[in-house]
Amino acid sequence: HVPHILSPQDAKRATLATAFLPYLRKKLVLAAIITGLGPSSEIVLTSPLVAAFEAAATKGFDKSGNDLDGWFQVPTSGVYKFFIACTQSGTSATLRLDTLADPLLQKTTSAPDQELTAEAELKAGVFYRLTIKADQPVTLSFQGAGQPRGPITQVHPHTMVDKLWQANTYVSKMQLVAKELTLTDEELLHHLPGLSTLKVEALLAVVDYARLRDELGADPADFVELLTRSKRSLPAAADPASILDDLCERFGKIARHEQATVRAAAELVGPPLTSTVDGDRLIVTAPGFADATALRRIWDVLVLTRRLGVGVDALKRWAVPRPDFAIARDLRDTVKARYEEETWRRVAQPISDRLRQARRDALVAWIMHHHPAGFERIEQLFEYFLIDPGMEPVVHTSRLRLAISSVQTFIQRCLLNLERQAHPSALNSSHWQWMKRYRVWEANRKIFLWPENWLHPEFRDDKTHLFGALESAMLEGDITDDLAAQAFYGYLKGLEEIARLDIRSIYLQERNDPADNVVHVVGRTFTAPHKYFYRSYSHRMWTPWLPVTVDIEGDHLAAVVWRERLHLFWVTFMDKHDRRSEERSPTDMLDDKISTAEVPRIVQVHLHWTELFGGQWTDPGQTGLTDPLEMTVVNNYDSRWETIHVTPDTADGADAVMIHLNGGINTAFRLASKLAPPTFEGREEYPLLPYPVAGLVGEWVGFAPLRVTYVEETKQKGLAKPVERVETRSILAKETGYRLRIPANRTERLPDELAGLVSPLFYQRGEHTFYIEPELKETTLVEWDGWVTTVPPVVQLPDLKLKPLVPKNIKPDPIGPIAKYAISTPQDWLTNEATVVHFGERTFGNEVQQ
Repeated sequence: HVPHILSPQDAKRATLATAFLPYLRKKLVLAAIITGLGPSSEIVLTSPLVAAFEAAATKGFDKSGNDLDGWFQVPTSGVYKFFIACTQSGTSATLRLDTLADPLLQKTTSAPDQELTAEAELKAGVFYRLTIKADQPVTLSFQGAGQPRGPITQVHPHTMVDKLWQANTYVSKMQLVAKELTLTDEELLHHLPGLSTLKVEALLAVVDYARLRDELGADPADFVELLTRSKRSLPAAADPASILDDLCERFGKIARHEQATVRAAAELVGPPLTSTVDGDRLIVTAPGFADATALRRIWDVLVLTRRLGVGVDALKRWAVPRPDFAIARDLRDTVKARYEEETWRRVAQPISDRLRQARRDALVAWIMHHHPAGFERIEQLFEYFLIDPGMEPVVHTSRLRLAISSVQTFIQRCLLNLERQAHPSALNSSHWQWMKRYRVWEANRKIFLWPENWLHPEFRDDKTHLFGALESAMLEGDITDDLAAQAFYGYLKGLEEIARLDIRSIYLQERNDPADNVVHVVGRTFTAPHKYFYRSYSHRMWTPWLPVTVDIEGDHLAAVVWRERLHLFWVTFMDKHDRRSEERSPTDMLDDKISTAEVPRIVQVHLHWTELFGGQWTDPGQTGLTDPLEMTVVNNYDSRWETIHVTPDTADGADAVMIHLNGGINTAFRLASKLAPPTFEGREEYPLLPYPVAGLVGEWVGFAPLRVTYVEETKQKGLAKPVERVETRSILAKETGYRLRIPANRTERLPDELAGLVSPLFYQRGEHTFYIEPELKETTLVEWDGWVTTVPPVVQLPDLKLKPLVPKNIKPDPIGPIAKYAISTPQDWLTNEATVVHFGERTFGNEVQQ
C-alpha cells in the first residue's frame, strides 16, 4: 500500500520496491543457502528444499495443546534457571532436555499462580531440544548468569528443524553420490528425478550408469545426450527409424563399433523402438537406450562378439532356448580357431573342468538310481568300484593310473582281509612290499631315464668355478650350437687343467673329535707358469678345487690355519754377491790358502703370505723387513734341499706361528702379528718319518721302495727298561723315485713316533697321485704271575625308603561259619588239670611231683 502523501515519483519507487524486494530477498536467501552448502548444491536445490531452509528462520515453539517443543541455544555458557508459571492449582508439568536421560523437572503445583523451577548447565553455540508437557496452560521463562529473566528468544520449532535436517541430509547425500561417482552437473541433473526419491533402486541405477561410463571411457556430455535422445516427440508423419539410426551411430562412436553392429546388437537384446501417438505428435521411445541397464545389455553383446571374433548373427544363431550339439561344436570350433594348439589346451582347461564335473555328477546320479546294488550314499560307490566318485578335476590322472590305483587298493584290502571272496594267502606279501609303491617306483624310473628333466643346476650350493664359468658363458647370448660347443670346450679345458695337480702342501687341522679333523690341501699345475688351487677334506668328503688368485713364486709352500683363517706361507731364495771380496787386493790374497780364497756365498730369504677370507684370497704380504734374512751358506748350497714346516707358538699366552726351514738355512720365522715384522728363531727338526724318504724341494722323495718302520711290540718286566721290537713292512716292493707330501704341521695330540704313522699323506709317482689315510691299532696286554689284589670299588647305594607295614584288620563276617574266638568254659586256674605249681624245690601238678 502506497501512502497518498508520497509524490508521484516516490510512489513509483515505492511500488517498484514493493514488487522487487521479495524477489531480491529470495535471491539473497538462495545465495546464502548455496554458500553454506557448497556450489554443487545449486543443482539439487528444488523449491521444497529451499522452503525447508527458509523455514529455519521461523522462531517459537511447536504448540500442541498445552505442550511446547522446540530447539534453542544460549548466548553464553553457564548455569541457567527455568521457570514454569502455572495459573491453576494441580497443574502437572514435565520439562525435558535431549541431552539428559531423565526429566529436568517433573512436578505438580499445589496452589494457584505457583512457579516450578529447575536448573541446568548449558554451553553456548549448542542447540538443545526442549519439550514441555502440561495438562494446563503454562508460561516458560529462564534466567542465566548475566542475563535477566525473560522468555527464550533464540528458539525454533521442532517441525521446522526436522525439515531442515532432512533437507540437509538429502543435499549432502546428493553431493556425496556426485563426488564418489564423479558425476558432472549434466549427469546429476539427468538422474535427479530418480535420486530425489531416495530409493535404493535409483541409487543402484546411477551406480550402473557410472560403471558403464567408466568402462566405455565415454564423455559424460555425449553419454547424457544419448540417454536424453532415447525418448523423442516427433510430428505424427515423421519416420521413427531415423531415431534408431541416430542412437546407434552415437553409441557406436562411444563404444568404438560400427553402426550396423550396434543396431544388430540392439535388435538382438529386445525391441529397438516403440511409438505411441499423442494427438498430432508421435512419441518414440528406444528401450535399449533408455538407461544404463539397457545399454549394458547391448555392450555385453558387443564385448562378446569382440572376444569370440564373430558377428552378431552368430550369437543370434547360438542363443536359442535349447541348444544342440551342433551349436556347441560350432561355438567350440569358433573359439578354438583363435588359438594355437598348445595355447588352446590351457585356455580350454577351466571350461573342460566344469564339463568334467557335470559329467561326473550325471554319471554318479545315474549309477545310484539304476545299479542293481541299490546304492544309498556316494561313499558306497567307492566301496564297490574302489574309485573316488567325488574326485575333482584338479587331480591330474589318467585312465591307466586310475586303474592301477584301484588294483592297488583292491590288493591292500585283500591283505587286510576286507574282501570276502579273496583269501590273503593268495597274494605274496613280500613281493607286494615294493610293488605297491608305484609313485616311488615311477619317480625313480623317471629320474633314471630322463635326468635332464629333473636336475636343476640352480639348486646346487657347491658349484665349482668351472661350472660357474660354464653357466656365465651360456648366458652371454642366445643359446646356439656354436656357443654351447665353445662353453663346453672351455669347461673341459679347465677340467683337464685340474685333473691331476702337483700337491705342494698339506695341513691337518685337528679337532676334539678326530672324525671332525679337516685336511687342507694346496696343489699346482705341473707346467709353468704354475696355477695354484686349494681344497679341503672332512668327513670323507672333498670340496671342489678353489683357484688361488695370487701369484706364488717358489717351491717351498706351507699351509696353516692361524687365528681361525687359512694362510699360505712361501719363501723365495736369492743369491747376493759378497762385496768384501772386491775390497781385497791381489797382493793380500797371495798368502791365502786355496780353501780360503773361495768367495763366500750369501742367500737372501724372503717370506710371503696370503689368507683366505670370505672365499677370496687377500693380496700377498711380505715380511715387512727392510733387509731380508741373509744367511751365509756353502758354495754348493741348493735351495732345493730346504724343507718347510710350521708349528704354533702358544708359550706365555702368545698366539704366533713359526715357519721352519731345514736343510741349510736352519732358521725359523716367528710371526706374531701381520702388522709387525717377523723375528728369527731357532728352527725345530721335523719329527722322524717312518718312511725311507729325504727332503728335497720342500717335499720328501723316496730313495728306496716304500716301506714303513714302526715299533711292533714293547715289553716291560717289572721296573726294568722297556724292550722294543722294531718291525719294517714293505708297502711297494719295487717302486722308487716316488714323492710323499705329508702335513706341514706336527700332530699335537699324539707322540711323534705315533703321529707319523697316522698322519694323512699324498703319494705321487709318474702319472698317478694317491691320497692315503693310515690307520694304527694298538693293543695293550698285561701279564702277572701271582695274586691280583684289587681294591673293591665303592658303590654308593641310594637310601632305602621303607614304608611301615601296617597289617590290615579284616573284620570277620558276623554270621560266618568260622568264629574269631573259640568257646571257652570258665575254670579256676588252680583247679585246672594243666596247672603246675613250683614251690621250693618241688613241683606239684597233674601226675607231676619232683
